[in-house]
Amino acid sequence: MPDAIPVEKPSWLTRWWIVAWRLVMLAAAPLAMFAWGGVAHLFLLETPGPAETHLDADDRSLAIVVAAFTSAMVVGSFWKLWRLQGRQAVFFVLLIAMTGAFSVGVMEIVARFRCPAWPAADLHGVVPHAGHEPWSTAESVPTTGEDTGLVANSWGQHDRERLLLPSPGLRRIALIGDSFLEESPGEPVSLAMERRIDATQWEVINLGVSATAPDEYYYRLKHVALPLGCEACVMFIFLGNDLAAGPRTLESLAGVAAVTPRQSLLSDLRLVGLNHLLMNSRRPILQAWFAAGDLAAQEQALHQTIQQSSDRELAQFLVQRTALPVEYARPFLDKMLQPEMAPFYEMLRHPDASRFRSYYLTDGLWLAATETVPVADDRIEYAAHWIEQSAKLCDLRQMPFLCVLIPDAFAVDPRLREQWTPLTDMRRLAEPISQRGEELAARLTASGIEVLSLQETLNDVPGAYLNLDGHWSELGVQKTADAVAQALADRFTIPRKFPPDLQ
Repeated sequence: MPDAIPVEKPSWLTRWWIVAWRLVMLAAAPLAMFAWGGVAHLFLLETPGPAETHLDADDRSLAIVVAAFTSAMVVGSFWKLWRLQGRQAVFFVLLIAMTGAFSVGVMEIVARFRCPAWPAADLHGVVPHAGHEPWSTAESVPTTGEDTGLVANSWGQHDRERLLLPSPGLRRIALIGDSFLEESPGEPVSLAMERRIDATQWEVINLGVSATAPDEYYYRLKHVALPLGCEACVMFIFLGNDLAAGPRTLESLAGVAAVTPRQSLLSDLRLVGLNHLLMNSRRPILQAWFAAGDLAAQEQALHQTIQQSSDRELAQFLVQRTALPVEYARPFLDKMLQPEMAPFYEMLRHPDASRFRSYYLTDGLWLAATETVPVADDRIEYAAHWIEQSAKLCDLRQMPFLCVLIPDAFAVDPRLREQWTPLTDMRRLAEPISQRGEELAARLTASGIEVLSLQETLNDVPGAYLNLDGHWSELGVQKTADAVAQALADRFTIPRKFPPDLQ
């Protein structure tokens, strides 16, 4: 037999180069695949943001740069491996594809154990019993005179328990908004509305999440309310902070992952567990809660100081806390020491529903001392864009859409204005807010969107708002529910019910 032809072994340097290029390929190939998937998602599936912003262009540019760079690494490493190993390079690429798909599948299965069930995952991003709301008062959710004993349902919402899909023959209305829906004392607006419409035909679900903005309202409508079988949408816009939000508050990682309910490549591929682990910590409501741990303690300490101080001590403390220029401090202290300030100090010590918040106090002190209204860089364009996108989404499905504009407390509630009068005229803070609300209402109406401004409903209703918290009181909730139910009946023929206690 002829002697076997000896196979020349590669040198140690060649073997090291093979290992190095394989590692480059192993790292770059998955990144390139996901990066190009992110590019495809951003160009084909992403909902455009406001036209005048550059956030979408920046996301696309980043995705393209990452995709191009990682693709160059893949091509370069494959060419090197082909020269060093020939067809073995092809087998190595196939091996990466198979092991990569398997690894992603395993990681997704593991990640699902850390991801709350839907729709809680897209609403608050945490399990409902996590005790995540630092501002909440342990109040129950009454329904038609009954106390359910619930602070939140199994979705984490301030509402009674709901099925994922409405019962046969029952249609569903979604209420979408922020803390005005979630942090109302006692009965939420959803249940108050249910008592005012024909409950044999319609139910009203509460999809309000605190510390959220109009862009998230749109995605919540598209990816939560519609899959839950909703056939009508009422979107609540608070003129006090929803107009201050930026063009986007839900972040995206170059289209690959995004804070839900905003969509991304991972959510398109149903890799919701991985998307949750990557992006959930960036959720606005969770960031607000993380900050609120210290903030709540600071507010509690501030309230304790106020409660334990005499009127004179409190006047000195508030002037010092306002950090005024020297020319304002002394005259302001003289004003704060006047006897007519006593009712105001008593209000600070005993706020409505024991909810002490300092944001109105901070602005009010500055206004009283300087006679200047704090400048807010609010714009209606961003909020209007997402409201219009939401209305288009509903129009495509031929479902009713109503935008409800919530006025600032001092624009309507005479009781609040009277209680704050010893300090200053707080209506001056509300005037620019009301003006922007009128501009927003005019733009939306011109676009053919049904708008309900609560300005007339809540105007001159004493006690419609909590005096330091700034949200609706129980009276404000009932007045709002009555107005919205009537608007749905008048504009969309959703049957209104008039029981004796509501006539």
